[in-house]
This record gives sequence, structure tokens and C-alpha cells, in this order.
Amino acid sequence: MFFQTSEKTDFNRKKTEVIRVTSRTENFSSIHEIRDKRKINRIKEIMKFVEWSKAAKVDGDQPDYRFWLEHPKAKDRLFNYNIWFKKNHTMIFDKKTGKYGIVPSKYEMELKSLLKE
Repeated sequence: MFFQTSEKTDFNRKKTEVIRVTSRTENFSSIHEIRDKRKINRIKEIMKFVEWSKAAKVDGDQPDYRFWLEHPKAKDRLFNYNIWFKKNHTMIFDKKTGKYGIVPSKYEMELKSLLKE
């Protein structure tokens, strides 16, 4: 899945962060939006626990999800990731820094669930 935020306004809503998610199972053709602030904040919290490494790599497979976050007042994406949920571990690639990381196992299922919703 793929995340992106955008400026969305209507009569009752303020400009807010939005995470957009796209998935390999849908050929990255449709985008799911996460607007719930609690979910967005939880994803941000989980990302703080990723163990980043320049040495870690992923084989040539397409990622399971792509996601990014933008804030309406920011010009660039605040984060932009590809993620692979493998049998023994979960790898993530930060497209902004060019680093790979490993998601700690205790957060794998929760993160996958947040991205699927």
C-alpha cells in the first residue's frame, strides 16, 4: 500500500494529514486513505522503532505496500516508504534517505493491520 497526505477541505473539515496506502495485491492501482489521527500517530510511533541499516537489502520483489505522509502545509512528503512483509521479518525502505530497515517483530502485525484498514 501507498500513503500520501493531501489537502482536503469541506464545510466541516480542516486541512489534515492523510496517509495514503497502495498495495501489490491491487497492482498499486488504487489508493486507500487513512485519516484517523490515532492511526496516523500510531504508524509514526511504530516507525521510530525501525532498525535502520545501509547494509540491509531486499531482493528484487515488488513491495507489499507503498505508503507516504504529507502535511497540507509541507511541500514535500514527510515520509515515503516501501514495505515487505516476509515470512521471517519485515523490511522497509525509506525512499527519502535510501536506507533499509527492519521492523521489530512485535510491531509487524499491528503495522500490517493499520496499512490494510
